[in-house]
Amino acid sequence: MKVLASTKTGFTKLSGPATGITFTNLLSDTKAAENQIRLSGSGVALGDIDGDGWCDLYLCRMEGANALYRNLGDWRFQDLTVAAGVACPDQWSTAAALADLDGDGNLDLLVNALGGGTRLFFNDGKGHFTEAADSGLVRRHGAMSLALADVDGDGDLDLYVANYRTTTVRSTGLEMLNINGRRMLKPEDRDQMYITPSGFLREHGEVDILYLNDGKGHFTARPWTGGAFLDEDGKPLNGPPRDWGFSVMMRDMNGDGAPDIYVCNDFWTPDRFWLNDGQGHFRALARLALPCTSSFSMGVDFADLNRDGFDDFFVLDMQSPDPVRRMTQAACNEPPAAARGRRPPLCSPSFRSLFGESGRTVRKLKPVTEGMRCGRGPTASLRFAPSVRLGRQDSTGLSLRRTASWHRWSAHPMPAPKPSP
Repeated sequence: MKVLASTKTGFTKLSGPATGITFTNLLSDTKAAENQIRLSGSGVALGDIDGDGWCDLYLCRMEGANALYRNLGDWRFQDLTVAAGVACPDQWSTAAALADLDGDGNLDLLVNALGGGTRLFFNDGKGHFTEAADSGLVRRHGAMSLALADVDGDGDLDLYVANYRTTTVRSTGLEMLNINGRRMLKPEDRDQMYITPSGFLREHGEVDILYLNDGKGHFTARPWTGGAFLDEDGKPLNGPPRDWGFSVMMRDMNGDGAPDIYVCNDFWTPDRFWLNDGQGHFRALARLALPCTSSFSMGVDFADLNRDGFDDFFVLDMQSPDPVRRMTQAACNEPPAAARGRRPPLCSPSFRSLFGESGRTVRKLKPVTEGMRCGRGPTASLRFAPSVRLGRQDSTGLSLRRTASWHRWSAHPMPAPKPSP
């Protein structure tokens, strides 16, 4: 967006010594090499933890303890991590949220971690936290992000956790059987990965979890089968989707007052769009309503970008700005979803094998997608269409600016992208 020369400064950088925030999320090369999923980064949560009217900060760290900063006003912060009891050391923290989960009016804390699932800390209203002894939350899986909303209309906040994976053979390697010259998985690995008919090795992602809150901060996992989740044809799922979950957001997208769910998934697993009936039962969005999604979705946000009364959404992905690298990241478009009876990613690539003939890791093909989807109608005709794509980036964060920023941006036309060199 072009900024006029006469415009006053909108943001001023403040130093760590000036604010009291000296937090840095560092990840050593050694730890990153051990598990490349750790490169996904960590999140932040904001909220008034002690009722003084100021917004406090909780910052997640991948390698080392997290940090809680109390806002003293006038852009000064005090480190309360140890006193508050929320350091969460010795875990790979990925995301956090501050929300009242037990109905006492105080903001409680949820923290996700790779291999550590989700933890819940109750707030006493003065910024002192106690970890829930029996929250019902699963303490395993590669919990990447989370979203909160009242999905069943009972007046409390329910929780959706997007799980990725805790480890991957891209870092750990994989020992395979060789039977009569044919590569085969060991029996103990067949639940976690599979070999396609073309000989490609693919790992399953970990199953996401939707938790229902009893109003007191105890959660129960909603089963994926048994009718709680229906496919596009209204049939119960035969099993849980084993997607590589990156990011999740809840939003009422069809105007019925119930929060729906959008999940960004990595690799070949498509994004999921679940419509809520208001009682915590979900049905997949009709195939033709969203005929294609991003192949490597990493973040999503919603807002009414064109002010037509319908929420639009923006999905983040990545692609190299270097033209030479882009040629190696090209992907092939598949036929329309309706022709095959399923919805593919936007540029579903023909993946090469995870391992080449020499056993080395081969770079994945990456698609061109970083764009918005425009909402086109209410409940009966909820449809989306691609709107714009932004500049290419090698990597993209998991979160976006909020609605206020979107409305400001929507007042300024976006220039057409320049041709690639």
